[in-house]
Amino acid sequence: MNLFSEEIENALCKAFLYYNANLPWKTKYEVIFSNEVSDVLFEFFNTSSYYDPDSSYEEDVIAFIKWLREILGDEVSRYDK
Repeated sequence: MNLFSEEIENALCKAFLYYNANLPWKTKYEVIFSNEVSDVLFEFFNTSSYYDPDSSYEEDVIAFIKWLREILGDEVSRYDK
């Protein structure tokens, strides 16, 4: 059973899939900070706790995933495999 709409579920799965993939940080950044992922998640979740270091691809991606992990709490294991 899904916790969220299909669009949110897909965005979450894609974010963690690319974060955990053996890819360059720039590639991860481009996918995660796209219309299909970050735009969808920023629109749905409260962003007040999100901190954007606005420095390197790696630091931006790590900050985004940290934010998602905090929001999802115990449910993060459904997406972060």
